[in-house]
Amino acid sequence: MSLLPTVLNKERITASTKRIDVRIKGEKGFNPQTDLNIESLRFGSYTEVNFGRGCKVIHSRTDGKDLIVTFKGKESGITADEFAPKLIGKNNQGEMVFGYARLPYVDYQPAILSARRPVYDKEQRCIYVEIQNFGLSASQPSEIEILCNGRLLGRVPFNTLNPYATETITIKGISPIKEDEATYEVVFLTEGKEVEKNTFK
Repeated sequence: MSLLPTVLNKERITASTKRIDVRIKGEKGFNPQTDLNIESLRFGSYTEVNFGRGCKVIHSRTDGKDLIVTFKGKESGITADEFAPKLIGKNNQGEMVFGYARLPYVDYQPAILSARRPVYDKEQRCIYVEIQNFGLSASQPSEIEILCNGRLLGRVPFNTLNPYATETITIKGISPIKEDEATYEVVFLTEGKEVEKNTFK
């Protein structure tokens, strides 16, 4: 049986997290308050709970039709890269139950930034680059670096891009480029960190 758990902790879970609160949603035909063997529940990274380890239950409480279970944070195995920690256990009939929890601090619909091949205008001595957000969320204000054959042509900031929105970036004062010999790289940076790179040969 598949459960619908959600982590309630607002701060990122680390090895020093003392407690982890998990909401188990009640559904039609399933009452987590009466149907689960609560003491059997384990929570954490699948690398832990799949082998009988993971966080153990401290206590639980009801909230409407849902059940909120508090686990001891020790031995969760949850790292900074964790995408969906696992809840596993048994119901009162001895059958296995499990579910994968959403983490409130993980963006499950991130912006996906991409660029078209840069276009060099030799008369205007400038480079045009069209960028687009293919994701389902707006992007953060970011920057792009444009390189040609390893040489940095420029670094330009741009504002938030809404889902499926496009913007054309222009860099002026570019020295002559032989287009048939050019390899371009367009690097996206958010808060100074590279988040995407497009290469055009």
